[in-house]
Amino acid sequence: MLDARQWTSAIERLERDSSKEILDRLQISFDGLEEREKNIFLDIACFFNGEEKDFVMKVLDGCEFFPDIGIDVLIKKSLLTVEYNQLRMHDLLLEMGRKIVKEKSVDEPGKRCRLWVEKDVYHVLTTQTDEHDDFTDDIPFHQENPPHHPPLSTVLLLLLPP
Repeated sequence: MLDARQWTSAIERLERDSSKEILDRLQISFDGLEEREKNIFLDIACFFNGEEKDFVMKVLDGCEFFPDIGIDVLIKKSLLTVEYNQLRMHDLLLEMGRKIVKEKSVDEPGKRCRLWVEKDVYHVLTTQTDEHDDFTDDIPFHQENPPHHPPLSTVLLLLLPP
């Protein structure tokens, strides 16, 4: 007979395995997208979930992603919805998008094309590596005494070269 701890472990394992199975199936939908739609999907997953559609369209248009077409494709493929003029992505799709970005470099955030976690951004801006030396040379951060800065939620978008 299973005790409470074993039941909890079994439920967690089932949830993790079923989530992985679902994520694998969702990955197929992502893989079928054109490159611009993939970029739009990843930007929404990392930065813009829940944001006003008009605002996101302007930002993505500035990146030359042709968001009128791309967002429509994502909606038609059920990868994105618009509710009250806000772009919405299901939690599993959000998780999948962020996982795709993280898998580019699990251990070194500076090698990722998108950063959305404050500690990862701080790491990239304060750690000298060959990947981003040129980028950080002019930033006056000191490890011992980090500056007081506004929350990174005020930073709009930081795209690093792939």
